[in-house]
Parts: sequence; C-alpha cells; structure tokens
Amino acid sequence: MAMAWRLGEGVALKIISDVTGDPVNTDDIGRALKAAILKYGVRQVGFDPSTDRELVKYVKKQYAIPLAGQKFAAASSQFANIVRADLLSWQEADSVTDDLTWTSRKSYGDAGGYEAVRASDDRPITASLAAVRAVGLASGPSPATPRVL
Repeated sequence: MAMAWRLGEGVALKIISDVTGDPVNTDDIGRALKAAILKYGVRQVGFDPSTDRELVKYVKKQYAIPLAGQKFAAASSQFANIVRADLLSWQEADSVTDDLTWTSRKSYGDAGGYEAVRASDDRPITASLAAVRAVGLASGPSPATPRVL
C-alpha cells in the first residue's frame, strides 16, 4: 500500500505496507487498508478493478477510485513526469525503488500514452503500481471535503 499527498509544488510518497506472498491474505490486507484510511484520513483509494476487487470492500464506496485503462495510463505518465521533474519526495519507499528496476512502459492508445507494467512475468511490481496510483491521485484535482450527512 502506498500513500501520497501534495507537498509544496510536488508530491510526497510513503509505502505503508509491502505485502508479498502467494497467495496473500486479502482479508488481512483489507483490514490493514481500512485502518490506514482511518489513521491518515485518506479520502481517495486508487485500485485496479481487475486485481483489487476483494480489497475494495474495505473502502467506503465514495473513496474507491478505479484506475485502469486510460486513467491508469494518465497516472503512469503523471508519475513519470513528477519523478523526472524531481518533484517526488520518497519516504520509506525502498520497495518502490526496487520495483522500478522491474517496471517497463507499455504503449497505450493512439495519442502516445503509456502505462507502467511488469518488465518480466517472473517479478511482481506491486509497490511501483501502488505508487503510480497514489501519486496519480495525489497530483490530480483535490477531492471534495467529505461531509457527514
């Protein structure tokens, strides 16, 4: 799990947990996600609808933001632009640095877009994909302040 937030002109990134295993216990991860959301006051959670469905049930519906296809390609591009511009502050994110070695670009669409993908099927890149989603959300428009109705 990665958390990102605006920091001055840039974005800060912190890995909250790096879970590996085959299989992973999605209930344990989901409970940890829910606890992190409450602890840090998270208002948006980016997820891949094809792989993270079991985790989304631990997130309030209005906070769950599917990032796949064109939206994930935009987040991938935004992440790369922020890194290139030296606007990303990494905090406890060694797993992202390790994963980026195994991350590649895959063309997306006709407009020259691309998305972050695994360079090898033998090596998962869960930390870098989580970082791309988190930074993509943090660098986009700010979400509305949550209201209690």
